[in-house]
Amino acid sequence: MLWTIPNLVVCAPGDPIEAKAVTTFAASYNGLCYIRIGKAGEPLVHKEDTVLKLYLGEILRIRNNGDIAVFSTGAMLKYVIDFVEQNNIIASVFSFPFIKPVDKKTLVDLFNSYKKIITIEEHQAQGGFGSAILEAMNDLKEDKRLVNQPSIKRIAIPNKFYSVAGSQDYLRKLTGLILDKEFF
Repeated sequence: MLWTIPNLVVCAPGDPIEAKAVTTFAASYNGLCYIRIGKAGEPLVHKEDTVLKLYLGEILRIRNNGDIAVFSTGAMLKYVIDFVEQNNIIASVFSFPFIKPVDKKTLVDLFNSYKKIITIEEHQAQGGFGSAILEAMNDLKEDKRLVNQPSIKRIAIPNKFYSVAGSQDYLRKLTGLILDKEFF
């Protein structure tokens, strides 16, 4: 729910390259930034020698294919890329290192380009990344900036408490943070 705080920039980088770029951005940004990162050792998605200079709200195209897009934020990015590639799924993948704000001009282009969008995040469904995407789509539709309204499938943690501990993979499966070929 941090994205409800006025003027707070909320970041969730998808790999160490994005984490470095977000940290560099935050250090020079004249305002409040919250950065959500994993505990360490997250796998690379971007090439090791990639240098990113992020602008506020930027959305990164990771893979460009088909008329379905997966919007990923944070540590789910590598999982999404691996799932799409291992299952030969024709889908575009986008990384959202910024949850708030999001570049609305780019969102307009994405909403108008895809028939289906899947959002995935390690956060509760209510008040999270998927909610922000749905709100943005609604606002852009009301502003008559959309010619297309794709269907959206949200993958996030259900609104309930879990009283267990385990590995990241175990907890993702337990909470339903998994992709399925049927989603595509």
